[in-house]
Amino acid sequence: MSASRSNGRGMNRRRFFQQTGQKVLGGAASLGLAKHVFAEDSPAAPSETPKPEKPKLEKRNQVEGMSYIQLGRTNLMVSRLSVGGLPWNNNVARRAIAAGVNMVHGASQYGSMEDQQRTLNGIWDKVWYALKQTEGNMESCVDKALKILQRDHVDFILPVVSKTESANYSKIKGDFEKLRQAGKVRKLGVTVHSKPNNIPAIIREVTDADIFDMILTMYQPAVKEKADKELNRAVNDKKIGTMSMKTLQGTPGEDHAAVATACLTGGMIHTILKGMNNMTILDTMLKVTRQAKGDSGEKPADTPKNNQANLLSGACGACGACSICPQGIAISDIMRCRTYYEPNGESLFARRTYRELTVGETVAGCIDCGLCEEVCPRGLAIREHLQAARAKWA
Repeated sequence: MSASRSNGRGMNRRRFFQQTGQKVLGGAASLGLAKHVFAEDSPAAPSETPKPEKPKLEKRNQVEGMSYIQLGRTNLMVSRLSVGGLPWNNNVARRAIAAGVNMVHGASQYGSMEDQQRTLNGIWDKVWYALKQTEGNMESCVDKALKILQRDHVDFILPVVSKTESANYSKIKGDFEKLRQAGKVRKLGVTVHSKPNNIPAIIREVTDADIFDMILTMYQPAVKEKADKELNRAVNDKKIGTMSMKTLQGTPGEDHAAVATACLTGGMIHTILKGMNNMTILDTMLKVTRQAKGDSGEKPADTPKNNQANLLSGACGACGACSICPQGIAISDIMRCRTYYEPNGESLFARRTYRELTVGETVAGCIDCGLCEEVCPRGLAIREHLQAARAKWA
């Protein structure tokens, strides 16, 4: 049977090549047709390369009424409000999570991590945890936090960049990859923490580093316009997630809702980070963030055009103008403790921050020249604040 098939209907491929010789092979090769001669032995090439599937969105603690948005190029759907670790109130945090908040931020330096562990015990599946690297190297910082939190991993690690050309981004990436491979950290973020007028340049630099999944940045009315220009590149060109902090610093309490609304309008900030120590603040923030635009398509609440102008008066806006001090006193840091930390229930942290200043940076070196008040755009009685800080914390 096999012989008749070979000599009948057609010869097999081996005899075909034996009889036709090198001329056929040479011609086939020269014409690029060899692959067609061997088509019976070769699998058919796909008509087109299949497109890679988009990663499935990861959702946690989705509660009706809360607004959610994809955090940049990550696959995480985050609530427009995140809970901070300074200050930390267990009851406020539990209520926030019950309302649909699914991002928590903390740092061992804040002194609230033990309380966070007690609050989140049993409900870790409802939140992502973003850890700020405030001390030591990245590995020791993560290991210390995991021990306190009684966890095997955190979702984000956020080293701090406080000035341009100060960070070794190759080392940051290498340290993160080591922790990621060990299963201790999932994603890499960065904390932009500096004087407000330095913020835009730092945002530009960390965006260009192209290694971060999220930028946690100071974001205040005084620098919003300039910061937004840089955040636009981060969010729209690099698809980096964004979280704002100290958004409400230097604003009267009754204006918190307006500032938060302005913060979430424009698409540059995905989620507002806020430490809250009472239910009134939480209710205000929930109302604003529930109205914010999310991936569900709802429109943000309108913000009157004069709101931001109104927000720039009445309290320290941390503009940094007072850094002109000829004695080198850290006026901006001291004012932040007096007008932001202390009024928001963070007296212990304010005192500790003041005492961490060098002697030359404290009020002890003030010669009462008044230059700081001359340059202050809000006309604040800065010297009174400085002396009050010295009497209370020195």
